[in-house]
Amino acid sequence: MRRVAAVLLVCCFMSTFAFAEEGEADLRLVHPYSAMARSAVLPGWGQFTIGEPLQGSFFGAATIGLFAGWWVARSNFKDIYDNDYLPAIRNHGITSPTAEAVYERANERYKISQFFLFAGIGVWAYGLIDAYIDANIHNAEVMGKRVMKESEQMNDFTIFSAEEGIAGAFQFRF
Repeated sequence: MRRVAAVLLVCCFMSTFAFAEEGEADLRLVHPYSAMARSAVLPGWGQFTIGEPLQGSFFGAATIGLFAGWWVARSNFKDIYDNDYLPAIRNHGITSPTAEAVYERANERYKISQFFLFAGIGVWAYGLIDAYIDANIHNAEVMGKRVMKESEQMNDFTIFSAEEGIAGAFQFRF
């Protein structure tokens, strides 16, 4: 299990470098619901879509890690419950000190598994919200860059009207 977790962690961080963009920023818009839906399917995918690979790696690794922790803790709980607690009840009774000690140990594992489960759900939900908000911020930045690019193109804008014999030149400086 540790090998699988290590491989997943390495893959998530290596994907940061694989998806990193070089040069000029991408001037395409990303629909916020699309980014959110992608993060719902695969945690971090929405962040990768808007060009935030570090955030995407974090949300992917954190969510997968927490759910893996839940699975391990849940399996540990079930082992203790099935292999130790149930036989202790059969052999010593439900109110015996042995059964109560084993129950406490099983209950601790159960609480840990619940912590991992709800923490994983929380990180996953936060990733959805983050993808939606970051897509809106990304779109605002892209629109600002588009406006600046268009204003640079209009810097030396000239209008000529041959029919009326009027010629005018407008020059915009920012």
